[in-house]
Amino acid sequence: MKLLGMGIIPQNAIHPTVGCRTGCSFDFRQLVLPEILDDDWVRVQLERTQRYYDFKGNKRKWRGINSDKKTKGWNFAECTEKRFASGNNSNRIEAWERSIFDSDGRPSIGSVMVAPHP
Repeated sequence: MKLLGMGIIPQNAIHPTVGCRTGCSFDFRQLVLPEILDDDWVRVQLERTQRYYDFKGNKRKWRGINSDKKTKGWNFAECTEKRFASGNNSNRIEAWERSIFDSDGRPSIGSVMVAPHP
């Protein structure tokens, strides 16, 4: 496997996403440099921060999950075939693969399932 790029990852490199428009949002922070795997997929470890708000803009708990909860996971991409997957493990065995495009061919930029790119 090879690293893509060199240098320090700025800690302000946070990518916000649009949630389902019901008071939720997710921010993603890259934790490691992207790596090219032996099968030509690229992987990168991320930290995801979930936030939930009520209609007045106050943070709230949603389905038992506190706002500002942080979790770590992995994103995977195979750019030639435009494939994308994400999961909790670095080996992609249990990763969830999905399309990065809407049915009309445009990039998916927001959904209840968290779009792969903002």
